[in-house]
Amino acid sequence: MSAPRQALLVIASPKAHQSVSHSLATHLAAQLAGRSVAVQLAYASSPKRSAASIVYLHHLLDEADLLVFVFPLYLDQPPAALVKLLEDYAWHRRDRSFNRSQSMTAIVNSRLPEAHHSDTAVAILKRFAEMEGLQWRGGMALGGSRALRAGRPLAASGFAARHAVKALAKAAAALSNGLPIPQRAVQIMRKPALPVRLYTWAVNRLFQKKARKAGTLHRIQATPYDIAAGGSLGKEGSPTRPTP
Repeated sequence: MSAPRQALLVIASPKAHQSVSHSLATHLAAQLAGRSVAVQLAYASSPKRSAASIVYLHHLLDEADLLVFVFPLYLDQPPAALVKLLEDYAWHRRDRSFNRSQSMTAIVNSRLPEAHHSDTAVAILKRFAEMEGLQWRGGMALGGSRALRAGRPLAASGFAARHAVKALAKAAAALSNGLPIPQRAVQIMRKPALPVRLYTWAVNRLFQKKARKAGTLHRIQATPYDIAAGGSLGKEGSPTRPTP
């Protein structure tokens, strides 16, 4: 396995520079650069792109030895901008031959505290690599990304970023030598950024704050579609109001 000379990190988040994906990608980029890998960043924040930008991005993808896709989870899927990019790039590669090998990896982040929600998205990227003849170097999933300061260096997130920092260092060491991401790095990245109980408490507080602002805090426990609570859909399909 030959070491990559040039890596392209594609940040596929609608929030672009203000995203957790940006924070993760720039940290990994610095780690790779410190190991003598030339690094370039590219952004795919929208499925709607100009023809010129598509051609330029395809050129960057063609020239890189290592492709790293960093993106947020949408339900259990990659964002639309990344899906469109991969579809377009597959068509671009169809009529071209490549005389050198390229490798690929993916880093997914999700606001859900459990990293396993991102497994399907990682599998989708792996399948793309297999179909396009790219050497798959493994994927990593981060849960609880809400705990990180989006768009800021990981150092700014302090304690909450400790697992991501450690995992990315191990990943960079392997990738810079043409090796797959170690399983240990994958496991470290999957550790919750914050304890699940603390994360759940913080999210509940956030929902309560938003409900209070919207004037619906008194209804936050309402279950209008819960049959047992008497608030099921009516026989004709219209919702019924639960008994106070």
